Amino acid sequence: MNSYSILPAIPRRSVLTGVSTLACLLGIGQYQPIQKYLSACKTQCISSAKDYKTELGYRLDLYNAPDDVFVCDRYGHFLHNKWRLREAEELYLSVINLRKKRCENNCLIVIPMQGLALVYEDQGRFKEAEKLLIEGLQIRHKFDSKESLGLSESQNYLGSLYQRQSQFAKAAVCFNAALRSTIRATGRDSLTAASAMLELGDFYLVHRWEKASALYREALEIQKKRLKADDARIKQTSYRIEHLLPLYKDLDPARDKASKQKHLLRLLLQVYGGPPMEQEIREH
Repeated sequence: MNSYSILPAIPRRSVLTGVSTLACLLGIGQYQPIQKYLSACKTQCISSAKDYKTELGYRLDLYNAPDDVFVCDRYGHFLHNKWRLREAEELYLSVINLRKKRCENNCLIVIPMQGLALVYEDQGRFKEAEKLLIEGLQIRHKFDSKESLGLSESQNYLGSLYQRQSQFAKAAVCFNAALRSTIRATGRDSLTAASAMLELGDFYLVHRWEKASALYREALEIQKKRLKADDARIKQTSYRIEHLLPLYKDLDPARDKASKQKHLLRLLLQVYGGPPMEQEIREH
C-alpha cells in the first residue's frame, strides 16, 4: 500500500471500471495521463498472477470435471485476472456449450455466462455481454427462488455493464432492483443488505451524492449493530463517508476541462493510489 491510497482493499478491476466511468462522465476519458494510469493498472493485473502451481491445479480439476461450473468459474477468473482474455473466453464457452447440450434447466449455467460476459466487457464486446447477462437474468427469474441471492447477483452484473457504458438510467434500474432482491431474500437489517447498499451508494456517488450519503450511513448503522467495533468492514464504510463523500461532493461537471482533468487525477491518487508511475501523473 502506498501513501496515497485511502481504500487499498478495493479490487483492481473495480478501480478500472470506476475510474473509466468517472472519466467518461467528465468527458475526459481520452486524457493521456488517465489512459496511462489505466494501462498501468492492467499491467499490474498481469504481473501479479504468477502462481503456476495454482494454474496446474485448476487444469487438473477441469480435466476431471470438464463441465463443473465452479471449477470453470475459479479458473476463468484466474485467467481473466492475468488478462488472458482469449483463453478465459474459450474456457467459459466450452462449459456453457456442454451444459446446453445436456439441456440442463437450472441456474448453474448462469455462472459461466456471467464470467464470459465480464470477458466480453474487457474486450469491448458490450452487445454480446448484454445479451448473455439478459439471458442469464431470464434464467434466474424462471428457476431461482425469491429467497436466493442469485437474482440480485445477475441484476448487479447487468447494472455494472450499463454503468461501464455510461448508460446510467439503465444501470440505476438494475442496481435498485438488486438491492430490493437482496432485502427480500435476507431482510433489510442484514449484513448482506448493507453490502448491497454500499454498492448502490458507490454507483450514486457522482450523480446523486445525497442518495449515496444516505445509503452509506444506513449501511454503517447496520454494520455497527451486527459487527464488532474494530471490524474492517466498519472501517471501510467509515472511509467512504469521511473521504469519498467529501471528494465527490466537490466534483463540479461545469468546470473547465483543465480543472476537471486535475480534479480527476487528484481523485485517482487520493482514493485509489496506483501503479509506480504516480510521480509522472502528479507532475503532469
